[in-house]
Amino acid sequence: MVLTIVEAGKLAASNGQDKKAGVIMTFAESSPLLAAMPVVPIAGNSYAWTREKTLPSVAFRGVNEAYTESTGDVETVTEPLKLIGGDLDVDRFLIQTNGPAVRTAHERMKAVAMGQTIGAKLITGSTASSKKEFDGLAFRFGGGITSVTASTQVVSNGAAALSMKNLDSVIDAVDPSIGRRVLVMTLAMRRNMTAFLRGSGTAIQITQDAFGNPVETYQGLPILVADENGNQAAMAFNENGNTTSSIYVCALGPTGLHMIENGGIDVRDLGEINTSPVFRTRVEWYTGLVPEHPRCVARLYNITNATAVA
Repeated sequence: MVLTIVEAGKLAASNGQDKKAGVIMTFAESSPLLAAMPVVPIAGNSYAWTREKTLPSVAFRGVNEAYTESTGDVETVTEPLKLIGGDLDVDRFLIQTNGPAVRTAHERMKAVAMGQTIGAKLITGSTASSKKEFDGLAFRFGGGITSVTASTQVVSNGAAALSMKNLDSVIDAVDPSIGRRVLVMTLAMRRNMTAFLRGSGTAIQITQDAFGNPVETYQGLPILVADENGNQAAMAFNENGNTTSSIYVCALGPTGLHMIENGGIDVRDLGEINTSPVFRTRVEWYTGLVPEHPRCVARLYNITNATAVA
């Protein structure tokens, strides 16, 4: 069953798994993109799918003429699971003198750190020498960007203020039939964009996320902020060796951009350990990021920190 992180947290709560539900919901609150991401459960240690590369050709023919055979090109892609988690120890003295709530508070802090890390790695994850992490959107769509080949999915804004026309073209490059489309950008980028919209007299539509927080939209697409990750900075105006940033358009869905997992987010109370008078909680998740469809993500890069223009 494909669930978002928020839905998984609600399911854990309904099953009486209060500790697990609290950790999962804290994950979700730590990153808007992580909270919105559908998660596909898998068996084994990797996920393989067939991705379309080029379509076959067709033609008209005359009577008694033959068709020319044509077959499209596909590629098989495999995404391995990555292991992320951590151990949390709380001294039994603190629990005895302050009550069980002190352990819950520390567990929440660990969950926040983990959620912030995963939320940041969805954008910045992996380098060629760091394969413990899954590859994030920046790595998959443009990489270092300086030598990227221009395409419909990776578009330059020309080292200028955000062009709304360029943004519209990048939105059009993402297929709406494969998932719910969202915009991912920095908080400053959102301000630059909404400043233009207010100046043009365009009404800014507001919706709500799963926690009741206001979320601005553009063309009906929610704007998810991806630089509020504590000390895990996912996006900023520092790409490409200069002072520019990007906007990602993503179609979130089980056939679009999604995450994978084996076994769900695991929260284990290991009790008091033998080597020290502390109670240990272990949080672990076997997960990965999958851009399943060739048109599930597009990136507009080379955007400066200035009010957007038409």
